[in-house]
Amino acid sequence: MIITFLAAVLLTLIGVRFHRQGIRPDYISISSTMAVKGFFVLLVFLRHYKGFVELEGPLDQPFLTLDSWLSQLIVALFLFYSGYGVYLSWMKKGDAYRRTMPKKRLLATLLHFDLAVLLYMILNWILDNDYGLRKNISALLAWETIGNSNWFVWVILMLYLVTWAALTLIPSRVGQLTAVTVATGVYALIFHQVYPDFWWWYDTAFCYAAGMWYAYFQPQIEGFLSRDSRYWGTLAGTAAVFLVLFYFRDTAIPVYQLLSVVFSLLVVLVTMKVRFGNKVICWFGQQVFTIYILQRLPMIVLERLGAAANPWLFLAGSFLATVALAAVFDRALRLFDQKVLKIGG
Repeated sequence: MIITFLAAVLLTLIGVRFHRQGIRPDYISISSTMAVKGFFVLLVFLRHYKGFVELEGPLDQPFLTLDSWLSQLIVALFLFYSGYGVYLSWMKKGDAYRRTMPKKRLLATLLHFDLAVLLYMILNWILDNDYGLRKNISALLAWETIGNSNWFVWVILMLYLVTWAALTLIPSRVGQLTAVTVATGVYALIFHQVYPDFWWWYDTAFCYAAGMWYAYFQPQIEGFLSRDSRYWGTLAGTAAVFLVLFYFRDTAIPVYQLLSVVFSLLVVLVTMKVRFGNKVICWFGQQVFTIYILQRLPMIVLERLGAAANPWLFLAGSFLATVALAAVFDRALRLFDQKVLKIGG
């Protein structure tokens, strides 16, 4: 498995370029973040894959150790970039953007998710997996699972809802950001009290708010880091904080929450000088949602067929099937948005 991980790293490094003076002007643009998201969605795929097979080979342990170290950090950037994109769009488009959020962010995300869940329902019917009516309904709301991944969609929907409420009710931008941050803390606290064993439902949620704050302070941050001496000092300091937090990551949930935010900032700092990007890894970055939500479909089928006994066969089959499903499903979602939701181009 470590070979597969290294292959993902090498794929991400194809076409890498370094920026010598100052910071790259497009380091956090949509096109530049695609490669970063593409790399991490491949790690998400490998994370789910290892849950279906027995990895006991000599090259598997290094991957399992690395995967354990990365833990929830592999999703931190998705939340950070999402929060950044939402608030940057709000600052640029103003009230027109806020009015479209219920449809373009909340409803579209939920319906896209539900269309994928319907595929799991069909597969469960074919395989005679009976989850019951209540659980199937809960699955459509991202609260429970019928074989699909769900927690990330639940969290992002809650964050979108809180953001829309803050933009609607609070006129001050600092007040809006503070409200989203406080609401995220309240959500994490309540969830920790009610479901203490489901820490992954909230331990990276603050990355979303961090992305929003970054969008707000972006001009000041870039102005400060425009001098190379300040940039390298900040990078070194952030890396040092990350290492300290990483060492104490298992001591308390707040430590891990802060770790995920610092990790996101560290990656952003690296991309100020390093441009990742090639057509293949960027394609994976464009298909984050479809790969995330569909990858378990072929895994479930291959497990039922007994392919999990051969980890390499299972890996190749599930990966190729996921890529094909993602490409087709993405086209279907685009058509759905245009014809049904009347959004998109």
